[in-house]
Amino acid sequence: MKYLSNLKLKEKFILASILVILPVLISITFLTVKIVDNHNINNVKETIVKNSYLTHMFLYQSLNKIEEINPRNIYYLNLELSRMLNLRTQIYHQNSDSIFDSVAKLNLISELKDDFKTSSDLTLALNNQKNYRIKNNGENRFFLLTLPYFKGEQLLGAVRLIYPLQKEDLLKKNLLYTMAFINLIAFIIIIIFIDIFTRKIINPLKLLGQQVDQFSRQGKLETDFTIKSGDEVEELAAIFQKMAANITYLIADLKNEKNKQKLFYDNMTHEIRTPLTTIIGYANLLKNIDDSQKSAQALSYIESEGKRLLRLINEIIENSKLKDPNQFCLEKSYNNLNKLVDQSVEIMKYKAHKYNIEINFYADSEVEILLDQDKIKEVLLNIIDNAIVHSNSSKIDLTLENNFSRTILKIIDYGQGINFDYEKLLDNQMKKSDFLDGHGLGLNISKKIIESHNGKLIIDSYSESGTTVTIIFNRDGDSR
Repeated sequence: MKYLSNLKLKEKFILASILVILPVLISITFLTVKIVDNHNINNVKETIVKNSYLTHMFLYQSLNKIEEINPRNIYYLNLELSRMLNLRTQIYHQNSDSIFDSVAKLNLISELKDDFKTSSDLTLALNNQKNYRIKNNGENRFFLLTLPYFKGEQLLGAVRLIYPLQKEDLLKKNLLYTMAFINLIAFIIIIIFIDIFTRKIINPLKLLGQQVDQFSRQGKLETDFTIKSGDEVEELAAIFQKMAANITYLIADLKNEKNKQKLFYDNMTHEIRTPLTTIIGYANLLKNIDDSQKSAQALSYIESEGKRLLRLINEIIENSKLKDPNQFCLEKSYNNLNKLVDQSVEIMKYKAHKYNIEINFYADSEVEILLDQDKIKEVLLNIIDNAIVHSNSSKIDLTLENNFSRTILKIIDYGQGINFDYEKLLDNQMKKSDFLDGHGLGLNISKKIIESHNGKLIIDSYSESGTTVTIIFNRDGDSR
């Protein structure tokens, strides 16, 4: 693996091609030789099978003419059969336990006789089953066909026809050498074509690599370059040129964003410094006073400023996560909106009681809507909390209405109202100093949550007339 990692792309491509092509060529060679050899063996088989019919007829007719069969008769019959078929033949005479070979003048010696008698083809033939097999004898192969022979109905023994496969083996060998030579030539030609082909791929990549290196060192392309390969490399070069232009633009844009970021941190530092300065000032004051009433007042200021600082930090964190509505990861399911509103009201009742505010919830019917329960509850708690803290009202009413296509939830307070542009507040276009206690960031988040549910959040507020926050859910098949 370490060796492969040191190879260049061209070398890896050629090596991969060799590893694929070479086994294929070798497989084709051996498969071709095997198919041709099987074809030749089948031809031999057909010839030997035809000869077996002649053998059967010859022995049947000859033996029926002989009154007394003895080993001598069998010996001469075997020689005559061999001359007739032009094949080497062997005959086993069961009664005399003799084996005769057409190439041997005498009965087979005992060693060969034992080998012959223990062979499986003889056993099958003596069981009246004609059979054939190929026998390997060192470098030579022989096709053996063994069949029984009879006199009348009496089984006398078995005869074996032996066909040497020397011609077939020579043809197989020559074919193997020829195929190997052809494949070698083909392999060399293929490697040459692969080398030419890889050059056409690698050279444009080298040019592209040089341009990338130049861009990484200098930050720009000094000269325009064009790759005309008509393939993905040309597309890659075009994409790189676009990328280089975009990166150049982004570098300039990042510098601008860096300046904006500095301004943001300056403003945030100023916002945080104010409550911190107040907290530190009152903390130092506590060290030097003994008046319990003044101490309690100082502690109240410290607590108030600490909470304001915490709200400020939380709102900045939340708003930084919501650059656009698509950033919400919603886990929607069908939920009972009546129950969700009722839970939110119950959560806020304790705080409302501290402000001497009564909260009521009215609904004309039950409705289930496909929504993210946690996100919608966050919206409801934020709006109700704003109404409790900032409305200076004695009562807050929540109403839920349903019609054919929409579900409308209203949060109504009857307090002092607020005089500023709520559209800018909801779009987060106002400075933090423009609205009360920094709660505008929370309303901006609430608006984005509702819009991510294909809904709408509307605020109507008039001085001394109270504030109505309307949340509209467009059902469109999302309710049941």
